[in-house]
Order: sequence, then C-alpha cells, then structure tokens
Amino acid sequence: MRSRALILASQLLFVGCTDALVPVATPPLDRFVLDLERPLPERLVGWGLFARGDLRAREPAEDVLEYSPPFALYSGGADKERLVYLPPGKVIDGTNSETYIFPVGTVFAKTFTFNDLRSARGRAGQIPVETRLLFRREAGWDFAVYHWSAAGDDARQILDPLTGPGPTGDAWYARRLSLTGPLGGDFEYEIPSRRDCGGCHETRADRPVLGVSAWLLDPGLVDAGLFSSPPDVRPTAGRTPLETEVQGYVAANCAFCHHGQGGTDNASFSLRPEDFIANTVNRETESSASGIGVRVVPGQPEESALFEAVVRARDLAYDGDFKPMPPLGLLRSDPEAERLLRDWISSLPSDDEPR
Repeated sequence: MRSRALILASQLLFVGCTDALVPVATPPLDRFVLDLERPLPERLVGWGLFARGDLRAREPAEDVLEYSPPFALYSGGADKERLVYLPPGKVIDGTNSETYIFPVGTVFAKTFTFNDLRSARGRAGQIPVETRLLFRREAGWDFAVYHWSAAGDDARQILDPLTGPGPTGDAWYARRLSLTGPLGGDFEYEIPSRRDCGGCHETRADRPVLGVSAWLLDPGLVDAGLFSSPPDVRPTAGRTPLETEVQGYVAANCAFCHHGQGGTDNASFSLRPEDFIANTVNRETESSASGIGVRVVPGQPEESALFEAVVRARDLAYDGDFKPMPPLGLLRSDPEAERLLRDWISSLPSDDEPR
C-alpha cells in the first residue's frame, strides 16, 4: 500500500504518460514592469512588483527595492511603503544634483497604508488603501493609481474622470473615502486621479521624481548600486537640530513647488534648504497667490504667514487671506507640521536675521 501511495503521489506531480515526464509548472507572471509600452494593467498585481504576485503580503519582488527618504511628504496621516524598479543593467545618473536622470523603464510605486483601520476595512495592522505609480516610458513619465480592496488582497486601477463608484456601484472605483481610525474617529481621505498626480509631479518637467533627490536621498539606494557613480547630495542641515527638522520637512512638502525656477507664482521664490531661512525669516510675502504678511516673524508663529498657510488655512472655519499649503492632496493639516513650525518660530530671537 505504501509503494502504491508513493507512485500515485508522484504521478500527481507530472503531466502525461510518456517516457519524458514533464513537471507541472505555474505559468510565469506577465510582469508589466518588463514592458511599459503596453496598456496599463487593470489590477496592481499585473505590474509584477510583489513577490509571487502576493499582494496580501506586499513583499517586493527580487529585483524591486524598498526605500525610505529621510524626510517624507505628509499625506493625510497615511504611512507609505515605497518601491523602485530599474530595468536590468540600467542605473540612475546622479551627477547633477538639480536633475537626477532615471532610465526609461524606471518604476516608482508608493502604497498608502493606515494602521488598524476599522469600520469598512475592519482589520488590524497596516491596511493598504491606494498605490500610486510613477514610471518612465519612451515618450516620458506617466502615472497610475490603484484602489485596494477592503480585504487588502487586490487593487484596481482608478480611471479618470470617475469621482465616485463606477457604473456598477463598485466601491473599488471610489476616490473620496470615509475611514475610521484606530481610536474610532472618522476622517475623510481622497485618492487622486492620474490627472491629479501631475499637479505636483509636473511642476518641473525635468524633475518629476520628488522623493529621490539631492535633499531626500535614501543612502540605501546608493549602497544597492542604483547610481552610476556616487550622486551629488545636498545637505538639509540648519543652524540647530530643530531647524534641520523644519528644513527637511519643507524640502519634502513644499520645495517641489517652491523651487525658485519660475513657472508659477509660488515657484518665484525658493524654499529649498539652502534658501529657506533667507526667503522666510523677516521676509514679506510677494506672490500674487498669497495673502499679505511676513513669512516668518521670529518668536511669533501666530503672526507668521508660513504658519498660517500650512497650519490654519485648511480649517473649514478659516476666513483669512492665505491659501492652504500644500494646495493639493490634503483634506486635513499635518499636526507634526504645526508642532515643528510652532516650536521653531517660537525659538527664533526677535533680532534674528536671514543668512
């Protein structure tokens, strides 16, 4: 009986009854990252970014790297899992700190998660809500956005111009979500469309990648050999540790628009780390897109235009003249930004002068 069972088990592992037994094999995943010129896959799994095509585990495939910049863009309280893929044999040219050059075939993916979402998501742990992709085709950079299922095991592409449930009422197509946090508080969250992505990533045509730059570079990408040579890196260091935190935060959340290279009203002045103090402390506002005031009044956060725009202007009860900053992608202000800016501005002596 034992030998017959072994024979039967071995037969189940093979196909056919000829002399050349053929092992049963799982067909290889058709990975979109290997040919970006095709139509976008409807489901995120089709990109081939995750090991074994397992979206529930969200482990990167062998040729996909995780990374984390030293300072992050605030996104409504979401945590982020960042991935990058480069085609075999291709590297990033980082010799120019102004513009890192990424090869055709580069893919960046960013999955937005919340810890222990309740209600509709109903599961503990880091729950994925959306994944945004930035990728370089032969014709240039493009975007894709995917909304995760409540079970966290699948994600479908969101197609413009849908702003609510799809034609069949499928909640996967919804972009404006009402979520319940771990402490029971409800909050609104909005998934951008592909068109929305360009509002930030196309503020400078030569610099669409925002989280891998001379100011926001994860050294792990250099150690992994993704650059052709050691890249040009710029420091974010301020005069104090607190000021360094503030400059890093602003580099990640503001400087991609406020780059000083022209093109928009806000871009007329730079908030990059090397310019931040000189362009804010005791400097009057100048942009036609802004209210009238002083950007940073030393020792007085409540009188500072920067604090008002970042912290207060997004409040529904706000009736001042400043537009909320950043202007896109947020439905609520960042409490960490309030803490950082309040502490830093309060620490500045009244006679502080720009460098």
